[in-house]
Amino acid sequence: MHDLLDKALGLHASPLLAGLDADALVSLAELSRARRVPAGQVLFTCGQDAAEAYIVVSGRLELADENNSEESREEAGPGECIGELPALTGAPRVMTAIALVDSEVLELPPDVLLDLLADHPEVVRAFAERLSARVRGAGAR
Repeated sequence: MHDLLDKALGLHASPLLAGLDADALVSLAELSRARRVPAGQVLFTCGQDAAEAYIVVSGRLELADENNSEESREEAGPGECIGELPALTGAPRVMTAIALVDSEVLELPPDVLLDLLADHPEVVRAFAERLSARVRGAGAR
């Protein structure tokens, strides 16, 4: 993924960002950074100070908490956003992300993410819905 259009399309694939217009997606793409994550490589670790959030463009990553228990494991694939809550709050990461296959992500720095939320209430709603689903899912475990 080398050009701006590819990055914008990768961002548009995320349900959290799908409501953005083309200009907003291109602006966000300009501020993001493409990163390849080879199979088996750790993207971030539990307890690490958070910096960026990531949109998975291709591949699959496994997310697991510090106990690495079966119940806590989940996978993230194309279009999914990972690491956004620690990036927004500055709290340490609560999960470790490892590429299951060769993957590509777009990094979104915290200031870019905060500006995005400030300028686009539809993204705030999407984040709130995602957080609510995660809380419900955690309660069911």
